[in-house]
Amino acid sequence: ASVSAGAALLTSSTDISVRPLVQGLSDLSMSAAGAMGGLIAGVVVSMWSFGALTALAALAAIPVVLTALGTGVM
Repeated sequence: ASVSAGAALLTSSTDISVRPLVQGLSDLSMSAAGAMGGLIAGVVVSMWSFGALTALAALAAIPVVLTALGTGVM
């Protein structure tokens, strides 16, 4: 649901002449980030373990949680 909402917000906030370019760049960026995440996760699991992958994910989530707490979202 958030991908659809994000795409709708993106297209509604861009000029119609550049909308396909902006949407395509957005889709490319999201797909590349997903591919890199999978690649990095595979390397971490193959070198260490799923536990190490979980620990890294928890560390990456800390700034997000702290920001949400600081802004009163949570």
